[in-house]
Amino acid sequence: MVGLGGKEKVAAELEEYDEDEAGDTETPDPLTVMRDADVGTLQTIQGMAESFCTWLHAKGAQQMEKDTDEAVDQVRQLSTSFNKAARAVRLSMVLKHEVAGLRPLPNMRPAAAANENAAPKGRNGATRFYGDWRDYTDEERAEYKEAEKKLEAYMRKLSDAVAIDIAAAPPEIQAKAKGQSVAVKLTTIAASIPHPTLDRALADIELGKLWDSLAPRYATKPESLGPPDPKVLNERWNAAPRGSAAKATQRR
Repeated sequence: MVGLGGKEKVAAELEEYDEDEAGDTETPDPLTVMRDADVGTLQTIQGMAESFCTWLHAKGAQQMEKDTDEAVDQVRQLSTSFNKAARAVRLSMVLKHEVAGLRPLPNMRPAAAANENAAPKGRNGATRFYGDWRDYTDEERAEYKEAEKKLEAYMRKLSDAVAIDIAAAPPEIQAKAKGQSVAVKLTTIAASIPHPTLDRALADIELGKLWDSLAPRYATKPESLGPPDPKVLNERWNAAPRGSAAKATQRR
């Protein structure tokens, strides 16, 4: 079995260095030795993961030759394991390059570094929101956080809209909706009642996206087409009455 090393590997590296440099009085830098040992460990991990990928691929190829439901299930399981192992290969490779100084650390990358695969500014393009957070560029992290803020703002807008429709629904529907999550209210509850306010909010969101894609000239985007200002939406959300206070406001 191949070992990953550790303290023993660092000690061995130091001892080997001392033997090679017996005539040199300069003391080896412990951090340099540790870095080299870590690079070697990551290289070992990468080799293990690559071997596992090869083994999984061979097993999957055997199952794909069979035309049975059991073989399909086996291929599905092997595919999941292969994806995880391939990700381990990629991650160990990235970490190895970072430790060796061949790749800048995530917090050391220049903010202006462009992603060659990124869509041009001002255009709608495919955005990758997956993988290890360490692999994101600073630009992608900022884009991800901005998308999260937009999604939260849209969900708040839809939640407020469906709340108005539920308040106009029969008492039994209101009782059923009480305590339910926003997702349930926007799907199960909304499907059982008329929801003109929710329809209007959904239409505004889609029209807003259409406006952004067309970018009409000599025109100002209507405020209702959003996206909603998260700060204003949060203030409105926090100021909105809850529970019995909300019912009292509705009765008035």
